Amino acid sequence: MSLGGTVATVAKAAFDSFQTAMQDSFDKGRKEGYAEGFDAGFIAAQKEIMAMISGIGKHRSAEKIENRQIQNEETDSDDGRAAPGTVKPAILKLIQEHPEGLSKSQIVMMTGIKPNSVRGTLWSLNKEGHIKKSGRDLWVPVRLETHSSFEDLLGSSDGETS
Repeated sequence: MSLGGTVATVAKAAFDSFQTAMQDSFDKGRKEGYAEGFDAGFIAAQKEIMAMISGIGKHRSAEKIENRQIQNEETDSDDGRAAPGTVKPAILKLIQEHPEGLSKSQIVMMTGIKPNSVRGTLWSLNKEGHIKKSGRDLWVPVRLETHSSFEDLLGSSDGETS
């Protein structure tokens, strides 16, 4: 073998060794990066799913507390029942403020109103044409404009006409 052939053989072996080391390093970095990205994505997805399941995002936490406080201030009886005429306007206003839709459980959590009251009120608001069901269990406003006053809404529920 000539000196040129030997140098070429040694150079090829060095290149092959370098290429193998680079590939191994790349594979290791890719696997570690994938694992870290997967873990970060998994954690972010878990948080997002939990927020969706609970019905409140970070922006709704303060709103939930505020709505519960409002509902509690409007309570007339010792048994925690809402004052007459306050449930329907409160639920309609909440749905109008969330045109993307709210589920019954979200409304319960955000207002503190009892589930059966929410269910009955949703049925009434739907029958009156103020809201409609969209998708599996989301209630959306039929009209995005708000009533000029909640007296209009209250009047329609007890037989009075405006």
